[in-house]
Amino acid sequence: MKKFRGKRRYFKNLELEFKSFSSPAYIDPDVWFNDWHEHPDFYGHGNASLRIRKAHLRIASSALQNMRQKLVENQIEHQLYITIVLEDASQDALHVHTPNPDGTPFPLERTQSLPLSADVPKWITELFPNDMYTIHQSQEELVDYTEETPVSSNVTFFYILPNR
Repeated sequence: MKKFRGKRRYFKNLELEFKSFSSPAYIDPDVWFNDWHEHPDFYGHGNASLRIRKAHLRIASSALQNMRQKLVENQIEHQLYITIVLEDASQDALHVHTPNPDGTPFPLERTQSLPLSADVPKWITELFPNDMYTIHQSQEELVDYTEETPVSSNVTFFYILPNR
């Protein structure tokens, strides 16, 4: 794998992008989210290094806190959570869901009905401590459509929900 160069600029730009998600352009009383999500490590750099993966997740966590604050300030009912796919850093994502005109149920029940995780890797609990977050776990099938023929695999999802 090629060396990951320009990390300082890359993470600075990524942080600016994720900070913009809590701007008035995104968080407005007239705006709604239908399980909108953004992948902090879209290219999967974190698969090569846990340190790089944690840096991406710290930025997503910071954006989650900022968005949560703005949603509360604007009195918008919301559901915020982060998903971590243990086997693939490119699938980690920050999710936002609000009541919306598409008719998608609010709140999303799949995140609430999953079992609490008992065996969370230490690096995840260091980033998302149990006193601030609830962590659910599930085994799910993930289909990769980027290949010529779709490839499916079973992966471990961790759903990180902030405590109210």
